[in-house]
Amino acid sequence: MSTAVSVVAEDTATTPLHLVAAPAADAAAREANRWMLLFGIPCLFAGLFVAAAIGSGVKWLLAGAIASLLVAICTLSWLAISSDTNRLS
Repeated sequence: MSTAVSVVAEDTATTPLHLVAAPAADAAAREANRWMLLFGIPCLFAGLFVAAAIGSGVKWLLAGAIASLLVAICTLSWLAISSDTNRLS
């Protein structure tokens, strides 16, 4: 007599695969995603350059951080000017 339990797999009904439509993002969500993407990427690179400069001790990497911050400031200005929040409400 064995102490192992034998499990018999049951036949399950297979369902056909189908595409599920993604819900359409509303205008406010698209605007928030645009801000996060266009403003977040330069800020992320600035943080990476600062971390690399601190970690490696190489001072010229701070130039990349400053350049990334300048790009972030310009991007922030452009996003604020081109944002159309009046049409969203």
